[in-house]
Amino acid sequence: MSGVYISDELAEHLDRAQELIYRHLTGCAMCATNRHCYERARAEGMFARYGLLPRRTPGLTRRPPRTDWDA
Repeated sequence: MSGVYISDELAEHLDRAQELIYRHLTGCAMCATNRHCYERARAEGMFARYGLLPRRTPGLTRRPPRTDWDA
């Protein structure tokens, strides 16, 4: 298995792509579509081009806990 060496400039591009993926998770509310939007596909393509995977944040798409149970 070989490693991938990335420059500082590429690291910045990948960070921006990661932010785009976070903003366009699941059915894209920003783009008003039920499927993956163009922006997310483009950001994922940036990672695929270099054989890398975007970072995952477990529970990121989970709904926040309800606080109105007593109401």
